Amino acid sequence: MEAFPRRADGYHPLATDANAQATTMHRQNLGAAYRTIMPFFLMIGVVLLLVWRFIVAPTVVDPKPLCGEGQLQYLVQPGDSCWEISRAHGLPLEELQRLNSEVHCDKLLPGTALCLPQPPKHS
Repeated sequence: MEAFPRRADGYHPLATDANAQATTMHRQNLGAAYRTIMPFFLMIGVVLLLVWRFIVAPTVVDPKPLCGEGQLQYLVQPGDSCWEISRAHGLPLEELQRLNSEVHCDKLLPGTALCLPQPPKHS
């Protein structure tokens, strides 16, 4: 014979646990409160996404082409140097620096866009 009823998980209230039922009711009320306030937070999230979409996103435009007509854009790869790029594309280093005056060859970073002359078409 047991003095206390047991739950499936083996828990049984202690003799000094007078607030056990109040704690369970408090947890149930918290769940109801979250269910009530969740649509409010969802609406705020939707409004923020709409503000971003219609106010911030249209100001983000495609960048204008860096290179002019008759030029190709080359993205610097890790380990590239201006000398290697100019040699691989068959143009003098001075010509590469003239076409890309804002690029500093001593601080060349991967992902930097360089303009190179388009190779002549063979017919």
